Amino acid sequence: MSITREAVFEDMFYPADKKELSDLISCYLNKSSLPYDIKPKALIVPHAGYIYSGIVAASGYAYLKKFSNDFKKVIIIGPSHSVTFTGAALTSSDYWNTPLGKVEIDKDINSKLLEIEGVKVLEQGHSQEHSIEVQVPFLQKTLDNFKIVPISVSMNSETIISSIIEKFWDDDEVVFIISSDLSHYHKYEEAKKIDLTTANLIESMQYESLTGEYSCGFYGIRGLLRFTRKKNIDPIRLSLKNSADTQGDKSQVVGYGCWIFNKKGKTDYIINHHSKDLVDIARKSIINGIEQGKPINVDYLKMPLILKQNGACFVTLEKNENLRGCIGSIIAHRSLAQDIAKNAFSSAFEDPRFSPVLEHELADLTISLSILTLPIKMDFSSEEDLLKQLKPNIDGLIISDRGYKAVYLPSVWEQLPDKVDFLQSLKQKAGLPKNHWSKDFMAYRFFTHYIKDKF
Repeated sequence: MSITREAVFEDMFYPADKKELSDLISCYLNKSSLPYDIKPKALIVPHAGYIYSGIVAASGYAYLKKFSNDFKKVIIIGPSHSVTFTGAALTSSDYWNTPLGKVEIDKDINSKLLEIEGVKVLEQGHSQEHSIEVQVPFLQKTLDNFKIVPISVSMNSETIISSIIEKFWDDDEVVFIISSDLSHYHKYEEAKKIDLTTANLIESMQYESLTGEYSCGFYGIRGLLRFTRKKNIDPIRLSLKNSADTQGDKSQVVGYGCWIFNKKGKTDYIINHHSKDLVDIARKSIINGIEQGKPINVDYLKMPLILKQNGACFVTLEKNENLRGCIGSIIAHRSLAQDIAKNAFSSAFEDPRFSPVLEHELADLTISLSILTLPIKMDFSSEEDLLKQLKPNIDGLIISDRGYKAVYLPSVWEQLPDKVDFLQSLKQKAGLPKNHWSKDFMAYRFFTHYIKDKF
């Protein structure tokens, strides 16, 4: 005999009437644009009452609707608000019911998940929990012929979630839904600041800094980012609002955000779709430097949303194939568009190794943009171990030790193809002896995506 979990939060978080619920979700989806040509693999979406967060959730679900025939299995990971436990909880139900009908639980995936330590069947994690339930009607309106895997998570679950995602990431029929609201019950302006910080942490994949202050579903987000950071898959923000934006009361608001992850990440998308925009920003900033003595102010009203998100970039100028200036950022601390504008100006006029670029030189310049991924700390037991891990022509490298610090872009491998020479030269750049080593020596690797064009 099959077991069905009946809807618990209808008429609380969403309408109980079938037609009213269907029409409401359709309305939200119809208002959602699709600014990116991207197939989702994972979404972070909110789980508040639909009148508050439905429009934000729809910005992500609209992408599922576009690929409605591709996804047959949905793994939904949501926080437990009412029951505390360790690990990840599956449901013993065969179906989940909503006003739009029953959805089957994928028992095959459930069985495979039970092989992961910390995953268990715990019905208490689902019986009175809304974070997963509110996602199901959206799925019913966007996908065809699919099954779900509800996973409720609580304490110390990020490594388990990461393992779950890794296990099914390469299954093209699987999509992941991470259910989470953002800040809770702050005044409007304070909430906006907190949620923007949260957005920047998510987009730079600094999952270690995410706590319950930033999002109620932080374990789920941390688990997803823990996995995607290893793959260098950075997310794209689709929406960032709060309950005052959708319902008006600014006294105590709840934040909502939506992010989309695909198989390659935001940086890859930017390179493939916005290379011309980025070179234009660099070019205009240098021209403005000659004419006005300062970088351009980026026109954010005309800027694609993806370029408003934080990013780090080096801008390299060459004249007749000789270096003419190179300045950049290692860590993303401002929008990518602004970072390029500032660094292009600095590369042309503030690199201490060169005199400022003059107008008559512009026709001979080549602009190279290096878009950096998030630097990841390397674990090694010795210098030999570090050298063994380095990947020539792929890795950029940051080293630091006792206040000394230096960075090489992956392009430096062209001049220093030998690993030993590469590391020794970088030490000397930092002001250290080339044979220096200590127990405090640290190294971070990163990757770059290149754009190159004539001025």
